[in-house]
Amino acid sequence: MEITDQLGRSFLGANIIGGLLRSNICAGFWRRVLKGIKDQTRMHLHLFGEGPVDRLKKGQPIYLWRLLKSDSVLIAYRNYEACSVQQPDLPKITVQDVHAGSTTPRGKFEVLAWRSCIPPYSIYLWRCGVQTPSSSLRVSSRNKQIRQRQARLALT
Repeated sequence: MEITDQLGRSFLGANIIGGLLRSNICAGFWRRVLKGIKDQTRMHLHLFGEGPVDRLKKGQPIYLWRLLKSDSVLIAYRNYEACSVQQPDLPKITVQDVHAGSTTPRGKFEVLAWRSCIPPYSIYLWRCGVQTPSSSLRVSSRNKQIRQRQARLALT
């Protein structure tokens, strides 16, 4: 129930997460998925003032979460609908693969978000990209240590 609340009534999001959850019915896995969705929503609200579903509806890029930790950042730049007749060569990578970490895409790529099994057999694709944080962003653990030391000194 919490997962559906976090998805913000997104039919596409429900299909993506539903496919991911069907692949593993373990309660611990479901909790990790819920945590990933909550973290993604919290981050978008903090950075942009709106959730990822709202940003995607407006055609704005969103950050994607993964179950596995990684230095790289995945961004979905655009989503669009295509008819299966127009797209004979669909991407092999799905959004579930990206979330689960079963693939390690590089650069810019397309992922299959959802495929309809009823006519008109619509297909939803996402244009995505991988960005590696700059070295200045990786220093956050060092900055955290400095802030902790300053806080300890201020208490004494």
